[in-house]
Amino acid sequence: MNESKESLVKAIEESSDVLDKFEEWIATQKHIPKNIPRSVLIRYFHVKQNDLEEAKKLLDGNVKFRLKHPFYFTDRRLDTEEFRCSNKLFQLIECPKMTKEKHHITVFRIKNPDVSNFVIKEIIKTFFLVQDMCAVETPRINRNIFIYDAKGATLKHFMKLVTNLSTVLHFLYYEEHYIHVDIINNHFVNCSPIVNKVVNLISPFLKKESVENMVFHSSFNTLHEYIDKDCLPIEYGGNFGTLDEFHEINLKQLFKNRDYLGRKENFLLQN
Repeated sequence: MNESKESLVKAIEESSDVLDKFEEWIATQKHIPKNIPRSVLIRYFHVKQNDLEEAKKLLDGNVKFRLKHPFYFTDRRLDTEEFRCSNKLFQLIECPKMTKEKHHITVFRIKNPDVSNFVIKEIIKTFFLVQDMCAVETPRINRNIFIYDAKGATLKHFMKLVTNLSTVLHFLYYEEHYIHVDIINNHFVNCSPIVNKVVNLISPFLKKESVENMVFHSSFNTLHEYIDKDCLPIEYGGNFGTLDEFHEINLKQLFKNRDYLGRKENFLLQN
């Protein structure tokens, strides 16, 4: 058992009584799925600093968002042309190694800069799919660092964001209010003037602390001040594997969990 899962098992054991109460409350809520694993419930609890009432609100908001925007969480087949296209366009990658502070690292990057197939709704749908897979496949209570790689981003990508702003704002609202991950920082690498345009576009809609937690890097040297090289892929000046290798691992995990992820009742119920 790896260190992350060991800490998770210990946390579940220590919080057994409160998780019992959490599940008892869930049983009274008609709109919330009843088969949420404890390894996922504990995340809500820890993100809210072990406050059960706040954890309930977070889960309730998460489920209601899914009910309001079912497109992102239904028809999650991995054999569709939309999924194959999204998978070629971008990568959302869980790096296998934690930092020395026991933080997880998640990377988002554009793999293929071809903007003709850059469909925002499908990309967000795949983003949520990978997040749900990680919640089950790599359960954790540790905090998370995000790295957004802007390499390949162009003005055409920016215009896609502008014309799909309402969809982008749905995504940002979910990530700010209802995600069951404790995010420390959002790091931006391979920055260009396009990144400034994107940040200026979305900042008015973000919480103040979200904007303050953005860190922009003109070189990987400054990234290494925050994250040790031993935890980073070769692409970012690290010495721990490549992003393509990590992506293949994540892709195998997706297909391993395809049945669970594809069952609507595991993630949202009817109103």
